[in-house]
Amino acid sequence: MTKQYTDISNDNKKLYRITKSGEHVFFLHNRSDDITFSIEKKGAHVMIYGLYEGTKNDTFTLRTTQLHKAPHTSSQTLIKGVFSGASHFSYDGLIRIEKKAQHTAAHLTNRNLILSSKAIVHTQPILEILPQDVICTHAATVGAPNEEQINFLVSRGMHKKTATRLIVDGFKNELFSHLPTA
Repeated sequence: MTKQYTDISNDNKKLYRITKSGEHVFFLHNRSDDITFSIEKKGAHVMIYGLYEGTKNDTFTLRTTQLHKAPHTSSQTLIKGVFSGASHFSYDGLIRIEKKAQHTAAHLTNRNLILSSKAIVHTQPILEILPQDVICTHAATVGAPNEEQINFLVSRGMHKKTATRLIVDGFKNELFSHLPTA
């Protein structure tokens, strides 16, 4: 099976056409854009991973579209963000499955950690499904780090700031566990 990895963090392309079967992995970091992944070949499996880290007054706006045009394809999007200061993140994720793209599996997840009361996250997952024989899921979460976990680490002698950083690092590293290694 063909496997292709592409870092699109600094890319200006807005359309990625997947015209070969196999595994296609895309990664983006702090990229604001409207990006479409057009899946046009039977047997194509597309994974899209993104990491956003906002501090101070950083503002990011992202819209991804997983556009399935061929049958027997799959896609998975996982976008994670960590926001502090007065940073702002707006994310719209769309899965669109065309009528002829039967037997498609598509998943979209956006998870965000808010580290300050001034940070703002807006997230909206959207499904447009035309055929009936598909599997699709979407999920979005926005919240603060788990206080119970932080308190557990503090009770073991760790400083609160260090405990929070450890939890945030674990949150981000989960995304990297999906990326191919060199």
